[in-house]
Amino acid sequence: MDVKKFRSFLARTVSYFLFMGCAKSLGVILDGTVQSTGSDVTMVSWSFIALQGMAFFVGPLTSFMMDYFSTRLIGSIGGFMIGAGFLCQAFIADKVWKLFIVNIISGAGFGSLLLAHTVGIADAFGESFGTALSISTVISTVGTVCMPLLLDHWLQTYGLSAATALLGALTWNSIPCGLASIELERDVSDTANHDVIELDTKARQNVLLAHPLLVFEILIQLFNFIIISSWSLYLVSIGVSKGYSPSTAVFLSSAGGAGLVSGKVLSVAVCYFEWVHNIPLLMSLAIGQVLVIAVFAMTDNFVCLIIASFITGTIISFYSAWVNVQISYVVCSKHFKSAMAWSNLVAGIGLISSGVISGLVHDIRGSFEDVFIFLSIVAVLQGCCSIPSFLCVATPSDC
Repeated sequence: MDVKKFRSFLARTVSYFLFMGCAKSLGVILDGTVQSTGSDVTMVSWSFIALQGMAFFVGPLTSFMMDYFSTRLIGSIGGFMIGAGFLCQAFIADKVWKLFIVNIISGAGFGSLLLAHTVGIADAFGESFGTALSISTVISTVGTVCMPLLLDHWLQTYGLSAATALLGALTWNSIPCGLASIELERDVSDTANHDVIELDTKARQNVLLAHPLLVFEILIQLFNFIIISSWSLYLVSIGVSKGYSPSTAVFLSSAGGAGLVSGKVLSVAVCYFEWVHNIPLLMSLAIGQVLVIAVFAMTDNFVCLIIASFITGTIISFYSAWVNVQISYVVCSKHFKSAMAWSNLVAGIGLISSGVISGLVHDIRGSFEDVFIFLSIVAVLQGCCSIPSFLCVATPSDC
């Protein structure tokens, strides 16, 4: 592995480790944050979801900035914003509206890093992009195990404010990740180069017209993030609604987390063995996702629910990695950055809106089973959008 590949791989892995670890860790400080802000669980949870959603929502803005500014500058500023947001949360976010602001700042910082690093790793690895991205993501999932434990230790030892401040200090390790970003050949550091800037701007505007199959990838991303967010949010709740204690129902969440890891491992295997367009495999996963999500509404057997949690986690985790690889097959290299930006934007919309939508579905009859029936319908829509992607096997030439 040459220096360019190593830098892009390391920077993306560490920044994604911090992002996934923070997203998983916020639940540790949820109760304390509710008390410190004088708000309720719903609003504080929504502010935490806003952090994750903004990490994807700012994709088009980051893409636009990458046409005019150095990738390293964007990445390092983004890394500073992440830590600054958590430090402000620790010391000045005593109201829920302040909490929303600082989480949006941190989320936007993460978004600046993640898009730049994803495009960077694609530029560095070329045809091996899928395998490199999947391996990076598998390693990053360790953050979902380590960081909640670390934050809980800080919380018990130092209290809420100090623990949140230490989390901010830890996330400032993303600043070196930003500085380690590779400069893309199509990046423009010299603003006098108007012809190249105009070309990149035109590419961003015409990406959907030039590559209409991208619409299906974006819809897959939207549906997948709706499923991921709502499924993760209500796993424990549906276990409790079926008569199990919270201490028992939490194993559904653990099984789902194990499935998320296995899905990333599966994506590595699929990319390595070049099964990205293996239609029997992909169709089996699409149909299987619909069926296993429906299991939550059809049975009270805890073993079946555990198995369904693991399989669902595996499939949705695989989809989240596969769709990013698939984008590289349906758009040319010139449009890849813009395509990823719009895909991230839609993912952010799905992530932020899913809690509201699933909450409304639940409130109709007060049933968590209805939520999972709704998610299985979303999985059907996702599967329908996947069919054109399954059939796309050729990488388009540059426009």
